[in-house]
Amino acid sequence: MCYVRGVTTYLGIRELRNNTADAVRLARIEGEVIITQHGRPVAVLRPYSEGWKDAAQRVLDSFDGPLDTGLAEALADSDATSADDLT
Repeated sequence: MCYVRGVTTYLGIRELRNNTADAVRLARIEGEVIITQHGRPVAVLRPYSEGWKDAAQRVLDSFDGPLDTGLAEALADSDATSADDLT
């Protein structure tokens, strides 16, 4: 049984099993779906998102010309796990 509480979508584990493709589509659209078992949250299904450092490195790698080496070094040395950690 799928139900919405506030802005979060909940999906029973049986419905996930029976309608996996629909659940994945819903997570892609909604951002995340809470999976429940006997009405209690047990897991979160959310869209895949590559880490921001991987995406930033791909951008840096796409440049053919000289780069500001400070940016590349800052990226490599960063302990941040998201772009929000840089502020």
